[in-house]
Amino acid sequence: HTPLSPEMLKWHIMVAHGRGTPAIVRVPGPNMVGDGSKPWGTWIKHALDSNADGVVVPQVRTPADVESIVADCRYPTGGQRS
Repeated sequence: HTPLSPEMLKWHIMVAHGRGTPAIVRVPGPNMVGDGSKPWGTWIKHALDSNADGVVVPQVRTPADVESIVADCRYPTGGQRS
């Protein structure tokens, strides 16, 4: 549960892969921002772009949360990841 800088996250993932271990990254939960959006998409994108094998998202409460998370993990046309 310790936040890592982008550089440290990449190092941790490289070490895990070097030892043959999948790298699963826990991203921050769905804290709302001023416009009502949930910014976890930025964290998911960063983790997956850093070559994580998967993500764990805490405090998922609704089907809409799940749909948003899945869309953040997929590229268009199946999602909204860029």
